[in-house]
Amino acid sequence: MQKGKNVFRNNVLAAIIVAIAGYLILLSTDRTGLVDMSIEALLFLIGSIIAFKGFTASKGIVNKHFRKFVLFYGLTYLTVTISFIMGIWYFIKNPNVIEIEVADITGNHWLIMMSFVKSFSMIFLIFTWSYFYKYLNIAASRKKKIVVYLAGVLIYLGMSIIIWKMVGDMNVLSLGIIVGIVVGIFALIAQDKRTRYLTVIFMIYSMIHLIEFYMMGIGKSLTTGINNPIYWAVTVLYVLEVRRWIGMELNRK
Repeated sequence: MQKGKNVFRNNVLAAIIVAIAGYLILLSTDRTGLVDMSIEALLFLIGSIIAFKGFTASKGIVNKHFRKFVLFYGLTYLTVTISFIMGIWYFIKNPNVIEIEVADITGNHWLIMMSFVKSFSMIFLIFTWSYFYKYLNIAASRKKKIVVYLAGVLIYLGMSIIIWKMVGDMNVLSLGIIVGIVVGIFALIAQDKRTRYLTVIFMIYSMIHLIEFYMMGIGKSLTTGINNPIYWAVTVLYVLEVRRWIGMELNRK
């Protein structure tokens, strides 16, 4: 129990340090979009490296569903990293650009490619947490599974519809549908008490995306507010919690 508390405390401390350090850097520059995307790219790259190392180390010694989970987790965030690297390159080539907005993406072939690459990460994300759910092997009736899944999907989709009505951006509706599918899977995952902390982290993560769409809709910058350090901190917690699950599974054998 004490070891678990120490891991949690160290993870929170790491998240706070990254958030504060990143925010100080953000405050010291005019290239806020570049800094924000660079920090996120680094964090997701670290997450993918942790996953691929776990996948390599797990050959033949762990549950097959867990191994697929680790593989797709790595693919998800490697894909996100690649899309962010494309965004970073765009910032470097266009030093006058402070922040990439939706209008910029639709009018630039390079940014359209970046968005297309990132969209693959959502497909991988669905596979990622589907395999994690299979790994948990939760005992429940089919009726209960359907109700729990639909509840997760509809709650997130409902919140997305509210924000869509408020800001009139169809992208938030697309986000609600795609992320809602994953939230539904997490609703199923949360039936296992061991995953409650991981589920809370992912839900905070998902809510931040909705809040950022609302911010865009009312004309606020996404790269200069408190949403950035909060997002970085949650990302650190997310990556470290997945690392903990990988470590537990590897040490089980």
